[in-house]
Amino acid sequence: MMMEESSRSPQNPEDINFSIVTSIEYDGLEELTAGVLEFSLDQLLQNGVLREFPVVGAILALGKTGASVRDFLFLRKVFRFLYQLRDVSLEKRIEFGNRIREDSEYRRKVGENLLLILEKLNAFSKADMLGRVYKAHLTGNINTETLEKLVSAIERVNLHDLDRLRQFYVDDDENSREDEQLQNLAFAGLVCIQLGEVGLVGGVSGQFKQCEIGRMFLKYAICDNHEGCA
Repeated sequence: MMMEESSRSPQNPEDINFSIVTSIEYDGLEELTAGVLEFSLDQLLQNGVLREFPVVGAILALGKTGASVRDFLFLRKVFRFLYQLRDVSLEKRIEFGNRIREDSEYRRKVGENLLLILEKLNAFSKADMLGRVYKAHLTGNINTETLEKLVSAIERVNLHDLDRLRQFYVDDDENSREDEQLQNLAFAGLVCIQLGEVGLVGGVSGQFKQCEIGRMFLKYAICDNHEGCA
């Protein structure tokens, strides 16, 4: 199967968003395995398990002569996201889909931007993190406001700074100042800056401090709610 050298991104965002939500509800989601996530384009088109997901049909329906490179990479991220939800009960996933359809405010905050978020993610591992925080939300561990903050942090965080994040929270390292990685993490909303303390942070008197959203990011986005995984 030929793959178009096209930069076309998925169109009809409402249809694609809806297909992602219905894929979350799909009762075959638990059949996803880690090996499936490394599929090639031909495998995507031929694998019966993958083809049953609504999002695959929605994306492929846009390509009249084949799938574009960008569509293929987008679907790789979608399946990395969905894989993290495989252990969430079907009941919880259907409940999520129903709420998306019935609650316009919730749909705006949680459902309508899924396409845009997944397209913007600059690494497949961020799709994993996105799936984990949605899993935490679907299972009732975090509320909508926290989900939004964690999603924003996933978009902004530099993956090279994640080891520093673990060190800062796990080793209780709150005495660092003039640390470029911690400044990056503060920009992502994962580390707080307490002004007025002794020392300089980015040229301003202050000190890096742990904050709740950083702890929750480590617990849910990185550790998938497994205590001590860091």
